[in-house]
Amino acid sequence: MTEILETATLVTQIIPVTPPTPKKKSKCFIGTQNYFRGQFSAVRLRIHSIIGFGVIFLCIIIARAMFPKVNDYSILHNTFSHLGSYTKDNNPHGWIFFSFSQIISFFVQIPLVSYIRYRVEHVNKIFGRVVTGTMYFGSTCQLLVGFFPATRTIMFGKVMVGAVHQVSAMLGFLIQIIGYYMMSVLITMDRYKCRKNNKKLNYMLVVMPVFVLLATVTLGIVALVTFDFIYRAHKKRDPSIGSNWAESIDTFWSFPLWENIIIYVTYLYYIWLPFTLPLRTDGIVPKQRISQTLKCDLSQIELKTDISKIWFEIISQKKCSNKWKAANFLEHLADYQEVEKLMTDEFVQKVTIISSLIKSGETEQINRIVYDSLKKSDEIRPFKRNLLNFHSK
Repeated sequence: MTEILETATLVTQIIPVTPPTPKKKSKCFIGTQNYFRGQFSAVRLRIHSIIGFGVIFLCIIIARAMFPKVNDYSILHNTFSHLGSYTKDNNPHGWIFFSFSQIISFFVQIPLVSYIRYRVEHVNKIFGRVVTGTMYFGSTCQLLVGFFPATRTIMFGKVMVGAVHQVSAMLGFLIQIIGYYMMSVLITMDRYKCRKNNKKLNYMLVVMPVFVLLATVTLGIVALVTFDFIYRAHKKRDPSIGSNWAESIDTFWSFPLWENIIIYVTYLYYIWLPFTLPLRTDGIVPKQRISQTLKCDLSQIELKTDISKIWFEIISQKKCSNKWKAANFLEHLADYQEVEKLMTDEFVQKVTIISSLIKSGETEQINRIVYDSLKKSDEIRPFKRNLLNFHSK
């Protein structure tokens, strides 16, 4: 009799008479949250990148078209930033489109970086966070480039708007180059560490473009340094010649030429990257990856779009008693190819709610969500039994 009363008490705790209703988040909020967290399919990322970079290039083309003919724009003597300068001798009418393109670049790159984050951290957690951190910082610098045009307008004291622009542009570019190089190192490590004997992935498609980008940057630096030595030699012979900048303009050695080449190659790399990034489960069976994460036997589990059944299958495993790992599994479920094609907004909403409730310890609300999904199912009896066993550990 005592055992029956204890069981009844546990059932009451699991299925309360007046269940608290979890706060419902709007689809717009969840969609935005997933957007910045990188929790979406590879197909959606590619569509997002095509549209995003399409808008960026359209804005740059408009800014170039509105550049006054009198000012004679050319990549041989105009830097990329001149498109976004509102001074009379640069682009007084079309500069706003250039600034808008740089702001849009931030919102296009953040989801890309977030998407990369979940696919490199499992190789080396600390190194992965450093990589994504540098990328986030570089993207933020690009946002500042859009807000601060290349002009001599004084902001405060002796600090000019153009100074903030130049520092943000140079620092952001260097940081991003370093970040993407480290990312390629992690993906290369992933090939030998986690996905051995994988014939589906062509890692060279991911890694080689990084080295093409680095080669372009190196070639530009070599050209500029070489010209500097040539210029100094000529300056000694003829002190009347102009500055280094003036003498290199409209030649192969000009800084504007190499700056424009490197920037456009970088943009092409950004477009290329989403189409070559491996999914987290590429080259490894999803069930095997889940088993490694949760440290329990899931060989009999079939991944389904019903979150309640997935949760039931997880907690019914005797060895799986770590709620935090279960929450992480639910949170990253979108990474798995078997579920990715069937992903819906309602499913993502359930994943978000349940994973957040697990971490906050609100087990009653979790049980209510799961129970409501299963109350018409034949699995309700074994579900109750396994849920009792799970929470009594």
